[in-house]
Amino acid sequence: MKKIKFTIGIVAFLSIGYLGSTWYIGNKIENEIDNTLSLISENINGSKDMSKINITKSHYDKGLFSTKLHLTITESVDNQTDLDNNKNILFSDDITIYHGPFPFVNIAKGDFTPQVATIDYQMTEKAFPDLWKWSNNQSFIIGHASLSFQKEFNIYLKNNPININLVNHVFGENNFYLSEGECFFNVSKDFSTVSVNSHWDKLELTSEFRNLSLKLDQVSIKTEPESSHNSLNYVLELKNLYYSEENYDLIDRNYQYGMTYKKELNFQDVKAVRNGDFKKGILHNNLTINKVISQNFFNDNATAILNQILINQSVNQTDENYYDSIDIKIGSLTYGNQNLGSISSNNEFINMDGISMLSFVLGEFGYGFESSDPHYVNPDKLNRSMSYKFNWHTNVGDINADLLIDYDSNESFRGLSSDDNIHLFKLKLDMPFDVINYIAAQFENYQQNIVTQEQIDKIVLGNDIKSWLDESILFTFEKNGMEGIYSDANYSSDTHQAEVNGKFYSKDDFFTHF
Repeated sequence: MKKIKFTIGIVAFLSIGYLGSTWYIGNKIENEIDNTLSLISENINGSKDMSKINITKSHYDKGLFSTKLHLTITESVDNQTDLDNNKNILFSDDITIYHGPFPFVNIAKGDFTPQVATIDYQMTEKAFPDLWKWSNNQSFIIGHASLSFQKEFNIYLKNNPININLVNHVFGENNFYLSEGECFFNVSKDFSTVSVNSHWDKLELTSEFRNLSLKLDQVSIKTEPESSHNSLNYVLELKNLYYSEENYDLIDRNYQYGMTYKKELNFQDVKAVRNGDFKKGILHNNLTINKVISQNFFNDNATAILNQILINQSVNQTDENYYDSIDIKIGSLTYGNQNLGSISSNNEFINMDGISMLSFVLGEFGYGFESSDPHYVNPDKLNRSMSYKFNWHTNVGDINADLLIDYDSNESFRGLSSDDNIHLFKLKLDMPFDVINYIAAQFENYQQNIVTQEQIDKIVLGNDIKSWLDESILFTFEKNGMEGIYSDANYSSDTHQAEVNGKFYSKDDFFTHF
């Protein structure tokens, strides 16, 4: 009997202790929640983004074992006031916080790990009716969060599959599908850093407009703050990315369109890695793609395959200069049944943005996309430099190009005045006609495994290029008994003269006949 009384006493003591601790934690949550929400908002709004995030609570109801409240997250631009009614509501739903040290919701799951508090959340139909409908009449987001006594905040979010169908009078019917996925968040005690690990099996977007289709398989994203919290490092992986669209041309005067061809792109085993320290001005981007398959991209029914693609970018910004280097390698390139060899390039820039510069150059040939001026990274600096090295290796020889330009400019790149601003210009170019015509013959005869000499002899691409460049003093068309496009040019503002293919020119003559 004494043992029974003793046991009852222990249970009663523990129960009172548990009730007291849960009530204490409930009070602590109530006292600190406003400061916590303000701290989260401050860290989110710490960036220079024009938008502002505001997190507020309402309908606060504290119980013995849990606290219920309504949480609202809004977005507004900087010049909006708290009285503005056109704020964008990002989130508005009821939340339940279960008090520690042993939250009821954890005990129900067999988890007896001590926690300050636990949050269980299921998105409601009332708060997000469209998402509820698109998720097959169930919660789109299910969440669980826990705060340990070591101030470690862990969040787990799971999304149910969602299928969105929207009809637009211009683009027709559009469908978006996202498979079941999950995200894990680990948050520092001051909410200044967040680590993320997320994964989805499938994402699909289709549209009646051009019969566009975009599909992503096995998507995972991992983010980790840099050790000094000055940047966010990440790893993005895709098992497969598929894109296709149909091209249409006007076929009669009644504005009737007919499909001309369908082009497809398929990226396999993609991995993008970013590491850096913004405070030190250091950034490293690495992109690897195992294979890219292009089908009918140029309306020729040919399949182009690029294997083992590697792109590395390194940025180092000091007090004096901005350095940017981009290396690109393609392990092998095939077009139809033809092996076109391998390609590599090395690009280095000083006080210029490399990505913008390469896009600018490609845009001049009609292949780039709209980008900012390459000088925007360091607009106050006059001294600028770019170096470009290119190699295309084939079965019959190589094409090599090596270009270096050092110049002064505080204008946009299009405003560069060559004869006044260029300090150094160097160009080495080797493009044998045998190699150029061989590659052109491979493109024209992509359905075969090899090309014959007769097929190569029919190609006049080398002569066409020669006729375009014939007026320039930069180029010569024979080297060591081999026809081709060649150049060995060197200009320096120190000497005010240039040496081009063994001949000397004054500065004025060089740039006049450039």
